Amino acid sequence: MKKHTYRSKNVNKINWAKVTENSSDELLLFAIDVAKEKQYALLSNASGMVSELVWWNHPKQTPDMLGILENFSYPLNIVMESTGTYGDAMRHQFRCSGFGIYQISAKRVSDVQEVFDGVPSQHDAKAATLITQLHRTEISKPWVELTEAERSLHALRREYDRLSLPPQALYRK
Repeated sequence: MKKHTYRSKNVNKINWAKVTENSSDELLLFAIDVAKEKQYALLSNASGMVSELVWWNHPKQTPDMLGILENFSYPLNIVMESTGTYGDAMRHQFRCSGFGIYQISAKRVSDVQEVFDGVPSQHDAKAATLITQLHRTEISKPWVELTEAERSLHALRREYDRLSLPPQALYRK
């Protein structure tokens, strides 16, 4: 693939009216490569007629991005990597907005990087494209949130594990 394939634009530099106009009544997909601050995502539909690679700074521009996604009159699903806690706040906001949320393993994205375009490198814009492709092959799964009871039990288990360590292990770096 050519270098320009992964060119992205800031959320505020995209003509969203034109993107909305080009959208058909099919399901839209928003695939996000989750990072600490600068998020990359690919907005696309099943036919490929809509395809916009976008980036924004989290948390500053996340409300702008969320507002844009909420304005689409077509159903929209979000696909995110299940890595760390960087995406938790965004995922919560997307869930509150009523979007379907799917998760995909970061390992799967890493494993397919060379298969996709013959180049073993990976960067955020390419990862968003890979997440889209993997979701379309039905490798992703619905993101199921833990219940309050499950979160409490998980926290208690972690606390138990920490307290079960010998005292000297608590002070290792």
